[in-house]
Amino acid sequence: MSIQQMKPIMTFNVISDLHVTGWENKFNKHFEEALKDLNEVNPQAKALCIVGDMTESGRDENYERFQAILDAYPHPETYMVLGNHDVRWLEGGYEEAYNCFMKHTRMPHAYYDKWICGYHFIFLSTEEALKDEGRITKEQLTWLKDKLDEGADSKPVFVFLHQSLVETSAGSYEVDGYAHSGHPDGILEDRELRNILSEYPRVLFFTGHTHAVVDHPQTVIKKEGIYYINTASVAYTLQSDGYGEDNGSQGLCIDVYEDEIIIKGRDFMKKTWPMTWGIDLNEGIVLSK
Repeated sequence: MSIQQMKPIMTFNVISDLHVTGWENKFNKHFEEALKDLNEVNPQAKALCIVGDMTESGRDENYERFQAILDAYPHPETYMVLGNHDVRWLEGGYEEAYNCFMKHTRMPHAYYDKWICGYHFIFLSTEEALKDEGRITKEQLTWLKDKLDEGADSKPVFVFLHQSLVETSAGSYEVDGYAHSGHPDGILEDRELRNILSEYPRVLFFTGHTHAVVDHPQTVIKKEGIYYINTASVAYTLQSDGYGEDNGSQGLCIDVYEDEIIIKGRDFMKKTWPMTWGIDLNEGIVLSK
């Protein structure tokens, strides 16, 4: 029996870059279709992790529409982080964006952690209203290391942040225009964050921001001892290095086994699985399925 025929210990869904607005448009519709599809293909999911850019501009009317769509369809407990679109547009800067996020999402903080079915989930967020980059403060980095120490055993740890680190998973390379398109991308504290994550060999680091398709073979990679995972986009995907199509709607379903993680790319419009990967935690390798 293959591992995919066995029942996972737990399963969860990951989406990002919804760009919900206060008026009807295709982005909002894509979010509705994603929720319906995920409930059909993975009804046993224990969590829905949204990796930033829930909204187009971080305003009250965006969050109100986002919450109305979310409430209209069955879904597991939902966890969110701030993306650049959630923070960069408001006159009151980061403080206003943070307060709006907290009021509407009822998350415990901009960054926080949660134990789900015995597994450690860590959620990171930018703490500055920058256009495309993210700022991870020294306090948040110290907090992250302390939290990773709590779960430093044989189990995987799932970490979420909106911005991809440069030249990691699909969409974050010069060929994609990432950090080379006339404006910065990524995290200002890139090296500091990499150094911390690389100390923990079973960290899976999920990022959005690039909108890169899950069709790309480098959607899941291991680099510098870290597993990097691209979460695509619900609102609209972008081709990456010739792979996939623009204007799609995609995300991930994650199955957790004792020694392996199965990551399944889902196309919500086509109702297909473009690619599937396996992370062998004992061997420390990534395999496409």
